[in-house]
Amino acid sequence: MHFHQLKHSMATRLCEADISPKIAQEILYRKKIEKTLVIYKNIVKNVRCI
Repeated sequence: MHFHQLKHSMATRLCEADISPKIAQEILYRKKIEKTLVIYKNIVKNVRCI
């Protein structure tokens, strides 16, 4: 498993836990919210957590 996969896994868990994208951005150490929102959008589309 690569570090990048762990970040996506963590993003999935945060989304499932209904954590806001802004908080997820901080937890995932992302500089820009746009990248976090893209990941959340893909998770919602694939997992339907929200």
